[in-house]
Amino acid sequence: MAINRALLFKVSLDSLATFLVGLPFFLLYFIGDPYKRGFYCDDESIRYPFKESTISSGLLFSVSIISSLVVICTTEYMSLESFRLGNAGRQPVLQFAWILYHQLIIFAFGALSSQTLTDIAKYSIGRLRPHFIDVCRPDEAFNCGQNDFRYIENYVCQGKPGISRDLMRDARLSFMSGHSSFSAYCAVYIAIYLQNRVKSPKLALPRAFLQVLVIYLSIYTGFTRISDYKHHWSDVLVGLIQGTLVAVLTTRYVAYLFKSSIIISGVGNNMNTNSSVAENLQKDKRNFSTFEVEAGPV
Repeated sequence: MAINRALLFKVSLDSLATFLVGLPFFLLYFIGDPYKRGFYCDDESIRYPFKESTISSGLLFSVSIISSLVVICTTEYMSLESFRLGNAGRQPVLQFAWILYHQLIIFAFGALSSQTLTDIAKYSIGRLRPHFIDVCRPDEAFNCGQNDFRYIENYVCQGKPGISRDLMRDARLSFMSGHSSFSAYCAVYIAIYLQNRVKSPKLALPRAFLQVLVIYLSIYTGFTRISDYKHHWSDVLVGLIQGTLVAVLTTRYVAYLFKSSIIISGVGNNMNTNSSVAENLQKDKRNFSTFEVEAGPV
């Protein structure tokens, strides 16, 4: 009973921390009002036509999250099977569930941290998107003459026909690119995760292929944001850097994936296990004796 209470306490703390780190992201999305930035009459960088996204937000989030979950769950299941083969007679289901929870909650924590940081920048800076003039149709913009270098702050968006108020608000959220930061976070996190959890020489090339694939897709996502006139190139570059940085910090200091493998004794066998699991969960192993954390890399 004490074990269950301690376990529930830890899960509650993890969930609370993850919820709190993502709370600003959701609050800004639903009730945030971006900083109203002005524009120069001669600024050609915000006069591009509005285009639909090549990669929509829904597509990005669904594919990135689902594919990341599939990779993590599959890798941990393969680790479970390797453990089962070397430890006949054991029932590793509980420790598998615990390790899987540990991996997924950390991934979610980092993803929400990245998105919160992205939206704080978006709403605080209020940089105008390349299609701002086309979407907003500010009244003062039509009074700009040739060689007019005025900076206009007091304007009202009349709105392009068929454009919603949400899109007009979104036209002031260019910096930094949320698509770029989120795709970079998922790609770099999964690349580091695979590097440290998939150790079999037989899987070296498939692992490298998956790592290169997710990185390429992340960079391609950023390129589409420029070609679709959703972001300036600097928005995309900073988004990619931010997502990469958050992924590296999360895997290094929260998931401990950078530490080298160590040896843990099994039942009659020695078994390699990544220290991200072994060291970070040793306290859980002592406190929650029901859960063994001996799950080696694939």
